[in-house]
Amino acid sequence: MSIDSSFDIKGPSPSEGPRRLSPIKIFLGMFIWPRQIIRALLDAGPLWSVTLLLTVVSGARSGVQNGLEKHFEEPTIALGMALATAVVGPMLGSLVGFFLFGWVYYGVGKALGGTGSQSDVYHAFARTLIPSFAGFVPLGVMVLLVASGQAHTAAYLGMVLLYMAILVWSMVSLIRGLAEAHRFSSWRSLAAFVLCALLFVIAIFAVVMVASAAALSG
Repeated sequence: MSIDSSFDIKGPSPSEGPRRLSPIKIFLGMFIWPRQIIRALLDAGPLWSVTLLLTVVSGARSGVQNGLEKHFEEPTIALGMALATAVVGPMLGSLVGFFLFGWVYYGVGKALGGTGSQSDVYHAFARTLIPSFAGFVPLGVMVLLVASGQAHTAAYLGMVLLYMAILVWSMVSLIRGLAEAHRFSSWRSLAAFVLCALLFVIAIFAVVMVASAAALSG
């Protein structure tokens, strides 16, 4: 697809590769123009070091957010759990999930007419994780509001709604960014994503059934 010539209105210009775009433009662009940003990055040749770093940091981010979500009503415990759950486990899990999902999505996307390479899918996938980091802002404010006894206020409700909106829009950016990697429509990307999810569910169900059968026969 062609990239619009005005970054300020519709997306980055073709001459602005990832090394010329500021981090803030890339961050905001992944919310507003994920397809244009991903195309600019892929055309300029993304670095594997950045891709893997984003994946590992995303694992840590997921661990911290899970800790805060489970214990946000107890701020002291929340901070400790957030730090504890951000260590090795989530990071390694993020790497495994990254390569497994990227591999499956690449195959499903090819079956649906996608033309992107496997490395394009990996690089795009890592960068579509960027919007999810914004969830730290409302979640952190929610913890502070609870700590100050303001858990049932309009401000708290506003942060909850903002957090949910960020999660939803992060998924939209993920679908659109992966669509650009495979050079097909966002709807086809959504279909590929749903099929990937179904394949994972079927695989997990099959493993559980085999394990249960083995346990019963033993």
